Amino acid sequence: NARGAAFIASAGLNRITFDDIPGLIEYDGEFSPDDANRPVYDQLYSEFTNIYRKNRGIFNRLNKV
Repeated sequence: NARGAAFIASAGLNRITFDDIPGLIEYDGEFSPDDANRPVYDQLYSEFTNIYRKNRGIFNRLNKV
């Protein structure tokens, strides 16, 4: 995340362009979800959306201040 923020800042300062960023990153591998864990992923995503729905009103009120 810090490196991503640094790339965005560098682009904002016109030191690089956003098109330059992919050439500056080294990839060690690619993440592929394990299909065997699908039930866990589905449950966690469901809980995430429930939390979002329940807190949406709070977030709206806080952002109006």
